[in-house]
Amino acid sequence: MPEVHPAFANAGKKAGIEVWRIEDFEPVPVPVSNYGKFYSGDSYIVLSTTGEEDRLAWDIHFWLGSKTSQDEAGSAAMLTVNMDDEQFHGAAIQHREVQGYESRQFLDYFPPAIRYLDGGHASGFNHVTINEGTEQRMFQIKGKRNVRVKQEKSEAMKKAEQYLKTHDYPFWVHVTRVPEGVEPTAFKQNFQDWN
Repeated sequence: MPEVHPAFANAGKKAGIEVWRIEDFEPVPVPVSNYGKFYSGDSYIVLSTTGEEDRLAWDIHFWLGSKTSQDEAGSAAMLTVNMDDEQFHGAAIQHREVQGYESRQFLDYFPPAIRYLDGGHASGFNHVTINEGTEQRMFQIKGKRNVRVKQEKSEAMKKAEQYLKTHDYPFWVHVTRVPEGVEPTAFKQNFQDWN
């Protein structure tokens, strides 16, 4: 008879959000400081627990990055079923979320925005490169209520959207719409060596 996975033994005991990333077919808790950051090469499980202690309700979402491997996606789906069946005795609602097509409910868990990052954990049959914090990255910002932050390549600047540039420090530089051809010289210098 299956048992609840040890990573889920204390899951869903009180209201809140809990997140696990699939690493080598196993759920690994994500630190609260990284909630809302999702690597495109990974799969995640997100548990939302609502209600009072004696009347809790659960929504379990498995999120699939656009570059996740089939083995990680399958692990996330099976572990979601395990959590529902063994931890919540079938009382949870299960949701499948795909990068870029998340439900409003899922996006609302991560205010002010969900953030997509390139790379992911190297596991199973799929190896992806993880940003070690030394390379510059640029992000495209879309949405008003449910904001999505997507990592972009430097040539995307020509699209006249809103972007953020970061060096993995706790500060961000906001760059708003800049018509092509009239970009400040100092701003252009930041992107000349990208690619």
